[in-house]
Amino acid sequence: MSAALVRQALALVDRDSDTLGAPSSKRQPLSGVSKSRRKRKQARFTVEEARGASQPPKDVLQTNLRKLELIKKHSRVVLNERATKNIIERAVSRRPLSTPPVDPRDGATAFTEEDFQKFEAEYMQED
Repeated sequence: MSAALVRQALALVDRDSDTLGAPSSKRQPLSGVSKSRRKRKQARFTVEEARGASQPPKDVLQTNLRKLELIKKHSRVVLNERATKNIIERAVSRRPLSTPPVDPRDGATAFTEEDFQKFEAEYMQED
């Protein structure tokens, strides 16, 4: 798992981020346009860096571990054994699994055998 994915997952679980306000939708007026067309790189200061600067590393580690445990607890998926075997077989073979074709005639009919015999008898009498 990459560091970016871990940061995103931690941001989802983080309860403190709920208190932050949404950014303003109003545009700031430009206070002087520079004639330089070259774009400057903006220094990014993230929320993680701000928290890391205010907390000792041991506390940051503990909070991140607690958040990862919450993610692990809430993202647990229970699969039956057959589905698990199919997934593993598909991953090992790297080919789609062949499913046996279903015969449409195997299903139950709407008419019972007695109904069919009655219909046959009525049909033969009409001729």
